[in-house]
Amino acid sequence: MGDAGGRVAVLFIAVALLVAGGVAGVAAGDDPGDGEPTISPAVSEGEGEQLVLVYFGTDRIGPAERADGVSVDQLQARADSAQAPLNRFAEATPGVTVRNNFWLGNVALVEIEHARVDVSELAAVDGVEHVGPNFEVTVETGSSVTPASTAPTNSPDTGMTAPAGVSLTQGTLSSHYTYGLEQINAPDVWSAYGTKGSGTTVTVLDTGVDPDHQDIDLSKWNEWDRDGNEVDSNPQDYDPDGHGTHVSGTVSGGDAGGTHIGVAPAVTLHHGAVLTQDCSNDCTGTLAQITAGMQWAVDNNADVLSMSLGAGDYVEQFIDPVRDAQSAGTLVVAASGNRGKGTSSSPGNVYDALSVGASDSNRNIASFSSGEVIDTDSAWGSDAPSDWPEQYIVPTVSAPGVGIESATPGGGYETKSGTSMAAPHVSAAAALVQAATSSDLSVSEIETALVETADHPDGDTQDNRYGHGIIDVKAAADYASGDLPANFEVTIDSTNSPIDEGETLTVDATVENTGDKSDTQTIRLTIGGQQRTSTDVNLGGGESTTVTLTWDTSSGDGDDYTATVDSDDDSDSTGVTVNAPANFAVTIGGTNEPVTEGETLSVDAEVQNAGESTDTQSVALTVDGQERNSTAVTLSGGETRTVTLRWETAAGDAGKYDATVESNDDSASTGVTINVPSILAVSVDSTNAPVLSGETLSVDATVENTGEESKTQTVALTVGGQQRNSTEVTLAGGESTTLTFEWATSEGDAGEYTATVASDDDDASAAVEVQVPPNLVVSLDGTNAPVVEGETLSFEATVENTGGATDTQSIALTVGGQQRASTEVTLSGGESTTVMLSWLTGEGDAGEYTATIASDDDSASAGVTVHKPAEFGVEITDTSSPVVQNETLLVNATVENAGDLSDRQTVTLTIGGQQRNSTEVTLTGGDSTTVTLAWVTDGGDADEYDAVIASADADARAPVTVVEDESELGPPPVVGVDPPRDLDGDGLYRDLNGDGQLTVADVQIFFQNRESDVVQDNVDAFDFRTDGALSIGDVQLLFQEFLEQS
Repeated sequence: MGDAGGRVAVLFIAVALLVAGGVAGVAAGDDPGDGEPTISPAVSEGEGEQLVLVYFGTDRIGPAERADGVSVDQLQARADSAQAPLNRFAEATPGVTVRNNFWLGNVALVEIEHARVDVSELAAVDGVEHVGPNFEVTVETGSSVTPASTAPTNSPDTGMTAPAGVSLTQGTLSSHYTYGLEQINAPDVWSAYGTKGSGTTVTVLDTGVDPDHQDIDLSKWNEWDRDGNEVDSNPQDYDPDGHGTHVSGTVSGGDAGGTHIGVAPAVTLHHGAVLTQDCSNDCTGTLAQITAGMQWAVDNNADVLSMSLGAGDYVEQFIDPVRDAQSAGTLVVAASGNRGKGTSSSPGNVYDALSVGASDSNRNIASFSSGEVIDTDSAWGSDAPSDWPEQYIVPTVSAPGVGIESATPGGGYETKSGTSMAAPHVSAAAALVQAATSSDLSVSEIETALVETADHPDGDTQDNRYGHGIIDVKAAADYASGDLPANFEVTIDSTNSPIDEGETLTVDATVENTGDKSDTQTIRLTIGGQQRTSTDVNLGGGESTTVTLTWDTSSGDGDDYTATVDSDDDSDSTGVTVNAPANFAVTIGGTNEPVTEGETLSVDAEVQNAGESTDTQSVALTVDGQERNSTAVTLSGGETRTVTLRWETAAGDAGKYDATVESNDDSASTGVTINVPSILAVSVDSTNAPVLSGETLSVDATVENTGEESKTQTVALTVGGQQRNSTEVTLAGGESTTLTFEWATSEGDAGEYTATVASDDDDASAAVEVQVPPNLVVSLDGTNAPVVEGETLSFEATVENTGGATDTQSIALTVGGQQRASTEVTLSGGESTTVMLSWLTGEGDAGEYTATIASDDDSASAGVTVHKPAEFGVEITDTSSPVVQNETLLVNATVENAGDLSDRQTVTLTIGGQQRNSTEVTLTGGDSTTVTLAWVTDGGDADEYDAVIASADADARAPVTVVEDESELGPPPVVGVDPPRDLDGDGLYRDLNGDGQLTVADVQIFFQNRESDVVQDNVDAFDFRTDGALSIGDVQLLFQEFLEQS
């Protein structure tokens, strides 16, 4: 523990925890305190090889043990026992390797191969509470340097605020002491107690330190790798960032540069480099490195552990290491963070740590300084130890942290800002407190001394800016050594305020001597800037007493005051009131006059207590010399209330009066009138009945005021026992008006009624009728469908008026969406008639339709069909042409009925203008058939003809040829039904498709069919080169002849 006993630890560079897959910590929904082990998503979703931290929840240090203190041996024994099952599991399980075991915080660093071991097996090891990643911690100081003469400026950097500027070189420091040392009164401790921290040890965990700096005397150094294993670096002590040197200089720096920069220059300084990775960017380190550093500090008897670093929000993995360190006698001091009001960082926001905010040279708190009121359950959930309060405040205290001058690597000096700079002031101050006392102080005693003597601008309080206040290390040393001068603290306990003028004001206060020495002081009561009374009090160290101070008030003293009770050292104030006597002033605000006999006269009056004392008085209404009404009114000073007083008038009360409202102190009057009542008489003039349901019934009525005073009433129309309409009528005496009332009837309102028009005084009635509206219902009786195009489609329908009123409507026939016919029908209620409607169809009307007969009210529909008539189409498919005369010429044709109906028709063959043959064909709608008609030719029939096949509806033609002998027969058709033709009589058939001309189509047919049997069997007909053979040359020659004729 070192010569001074208690130990302290300090942290804060402004750091962030970066974890693959999300923010470090237990995932939402994880509850390490529920008895079931939990696994961070960053681990459960991990791949390959991963370093994880395994936390054990067994044998945590309880409040009683922490108060008594726990040794390192006890912490080591606890960890050995708790972590033994894990070590055995790792030895027996391929893919699991224990890299390090930490007894501080009871945590182990384990390497797991996810492909070989499911992490749930690791979590299931006996005693394991949680498995999380080995967080990477990144230095994000946000700190810059600036000359001492330059005021700090605010510039956000990852939520932190810091000044900007340039570095200072050795020998340019501005004064004998930095303002930070003077603000916390460190030099006063040096002179009063003859110590600068000797015999105490402070360990700084940071980026490293320059041990060769002329102001730094480093006693011990250590460094760890990412797994928390000690490394033998070369050089063994260094600072790649400069942050750690600056912090260490504030803890123990000397005055080689001409200015004292360290709070405790004689303290034993240990430095642990825990943030040394990747310092070309921001120095980083792992949670394993930080845990190893904290463990090293405790194991090497650090009185104070100073950590100017932190992780955003609430990182529960810091709780157990901080509590274990403090239980072992090391005070943990941590910066609160650099993200401003309403925020904090871990470990500074761990309840057990001594957290530090940053003040400036004017004793104001820097805007970047973190601080917040923490709701324990919301912030930490089940991770919070059971002995933590439901709510607490960060920071605990504040210290200089803006524009702080300290050492930088290489022998120079820099000015930096941040709670990182405030924390080492408090760490070294804690060491000074221990060094200034002869007793071995506990962690809680050192913290209490710093907290109880901190200076808050608002007195003895704690908030999220100052904490308990800026530390005063001299006062803290006095507090811890028991040599405090007398200090009479004053607290006002109570007063008898408010009182009335002439009464005695009494103020009770407690005076406590919080110092160690006796003293006599005058305790004064000051009210309204005047001392009203005083008394002398003598108190020994730690004693207290209660005093009662009085002021006898008099008339005119009424007012609100600040009453202050003060000693030579302290004061306390509270608001008091001396009231002026009550005075109830009355003002009439209004009345409802004039009213009529039998009505209530109301008078509104405003009653104001123009005094300051509360009182209760009777406020009464008097009319015609008689009190008509009263009420009790209670008003505090200055309060106003409106009261309404009423007089229930009766027959015979008509007249003009003065109405008076009076209190005990005042009265007010106004004139009022009570009138003789008037009557609104009603007579019905006319109605528009009868009306149909759905129409509006109108009733005209006359309303007359038969009295002499104006009167307003609601006049209403009631029909069938229900009010249907109303209006408000105001009539002067003798005046009348005509009103029209309307009732919008609806379906179901049909009937005979009594319509009554009534005022409050009178009514008149008339008989009215609401009739059922006409309703012409249509039913379709019959139709002559189906019909054929050109025929008349007829419909018979019945139309019935099922309503009660006569009506005339058009009855229309609609077929296929078009109105085809209509007729007008007039029917009285209950009457019916039959109508005939028809549509003369025409060509193209064939189809299936919906026929609808409709009135204005109803419709009826039926499906109908209009057929297309039979239509026999004809197409010649082929012929046997050419034939030799005396042979039979055959013509083949297809006959198709394109209509909807069956038919029988005669199909004829006509050649040369003469019918040569015929046949009867019967076809249903859409059906077809093939017919063959023959003509037996005779001698002399040789010629070319058109063969015509005809039905009654259509015909088709095809050319045919009859020759005299077979020698005239050309080749048969190459394609289609027409044979090739010899166009110029030279025996060559250039027209291959038989259409009477040479076209490119003939060339294409010849080319495509030159190898066919028809062409090869008739070589002479197609030998255009006349060489006795068919070849591609004949095709080319035919094409050439086509081009030449074109």
